[in-house]
Amino acid sequence: MDIKMSFREPRVRAGASVCELELYADRLVFGGSALRVLRRAELVLDVPYHEVTAVELPARRSVAALRERHPKAYFTWTDEEDARLRTLLGEGVPLHAICAELGRGRNAVLARTLRLGVLRAD
Repeated sequence: MDIKMSFREPRVRAGASVCELELYADRLVFGGSALRVLRRAELVLDVPYHEVTAVELPARRSVAALRERHPKAYFTWTDEEDARLRTLLGEGVPLHAICAELGRGRNAVLARTLRLGVLRAD
């Protein structure tokens, strides 16, 4: 996730003095008296709470935004789609092509294959 942080006093980051910092992390840890920002289990930033004035996290994507990429996102699966999924899997069609044909995201297709008991390694 992209995180934007603001600080009370400028901090030195990559040789520059900054009051705002944008970075990518996959985990925020609040503990003790500091905020720790991690990416792939490595510490990216360790900031005492009293130095942080704001932390902005990305907004959750709306269903409408998801449907721009995956038109069938969050729609109930039909019997016909289940049958088509089984057929495509049986034919060895790559996962990305299955997703495109069914208008669903990768995780949705994988979850459905699990539910149907037809999961394959991809």
